[in-house]
Amino acid sequence: MSEIKTPIVYIYNPFKYELVKNSEGLSIGLEVTNFIYKFKEEDGDSCTIIIQTADEKLPDNRYLQDKGILYLKWGYITSSGNEVTKNYRTVVIKDTTTRYRAKGIEFEIEACDL
Repeated sequence: MSEIKTPIVYIYNPFKYELVKNSEGLSIGLEVTNFIYKFKEEDGDSCTIIIQTADEKLPDNRYLQDKGILYLKWGYITSSGNEVTKNYRTVVIKDTTTRYRAKGIEFEIEACDL
């Protein structure tokens, strides 16, 4: 039987402080519902992050605006609690989209490497 692994995403501001929800102080990474990082040789890497949240202030976070620089780290947590993550990747936000849904706010970030 293979080990169960839980995906994890960390999102940091330009000063490498983890971004947290305003109201609760919890990591924004805990609300990531979709994360795609595409490695590309010629055109540069691209990244899509979708966050599902009840925090109505998230789309106004100063670090999550167009041309904002983020540091990302992702990986997984094993069933034994060990964390396996990649090195930081630096990205710049190209575009954001906010969708208001019945279950809260869906905030999508499109970014590319520097």
